[in-house]
Amino acid sequence: MALAARGESAVLPAALKAAQSGDEQLRILAFRALKRVGDASSVPALLDAAISDNAEVSSAAMDTLESLQDKAVDGQLAHQLSQSKGKMRLALIELAGRRRTASAAPMLWNAVEDTDSIVRIAALTALGDVLTTNDLPKLITRLATTDGELETVTLDKAIQDVCLRAVDREAVADQLAVALQTVDRPIKVRILDTLNIVGGERSLAAVAAAARSNDAELRDAAFRVLGQWKAADAAPDLLELHNSIDDQRLKVRAIRAYIRIARQFDIPADRRAEMCRTALEVAERDEDKRLVLEVLLRYPSDQMQAIAMEAAEDPALKEEALLVVMGMASEGIN
Repeated sequence: MALAARGESAVLPAALKAAQSGDEQLRILAFRALKRVGDASSVPALLDAAISDNAEVSSAAMDTLESLQDKAVDGQLAHQLSQSKGKMRLALIELAGRRRTASAAPMLWNAVEDTDSIVRIAALTALGDVLTTNDLPKLITRLATTDGELETVTLDKAIQDVCLRAVDREAVADQLAVALQTVDRPIKVRILDTLNIVGGERSLAAVAAAARSNDAELRDAAFRVLGQWKAADAAPDLLELHNSIDDQRLKVRAIRAYIRIARQFDIPADRRAEMCRTALEVAERDEDKRLVLEVLLRYPSDQMQAIAMEAAEDPALKEEALLVVMGMASEGIN
């Protein structure tokens, strides 16, 4: 370890010998040394250890393989992947993902067609780490042929991982929005969830457009996604949808999602107050208006107290609104 810490390449033969020792702790120490001085010549011994039945040895070997800096390692691992089977194939698939080995992509696509679902799921996970946004169309096409819940979830996450690494997320959102127009409804719903992960102006526009669809199931899914939107920029669309649709169930979901944004997100105090006043004006049910009163109390200020006083003029809200006013007064809001 001392020699490895100094970067002494002369220690490599001794470390490789120790890596194949029958002493498990010595092997693990050797793997740690190989992290510093190992090269492509270390791969065979480390791969052998990676498929060991000893979980500690296997994990340490995989960590070392992931960290090797020799550029020849990726080519060697990709070549092995094209010929491997069983535990070794799974280990190599995982390493391709962990090392983001682009040259392994063709072999990973082959593995996605494997008859073993464990191999398919491992390959999809690795593709999520390896591919770029240029490969999104191929991944999206795969959505139509994926079987099983776990495989479906894995593919969705792979697509999301590729999207989240994109330098230009708005361009990625455009790709997803285009796909949304051509795929079957179940896949549209999954793309809507991915758009929520990607976020941004174009993602929001695509989901809001789906919320205005004539397809009731798609519309319902879009409202669900908007209700879980991860940024405050959905508020104007939610308000517009609430005011324009006739479906009472969806109107309630829209106003509640709008109130959720006022309650949960870090937004300027003036905007929060404006949203609370607007929600009290447009909400049609008293139970939704009471949710606004909770927001007022959660963010006490002179503005919020004034809005609570206005709400107290509504007989159905008077008691709760006055309690909010008194609660703010007890905190020094006059």
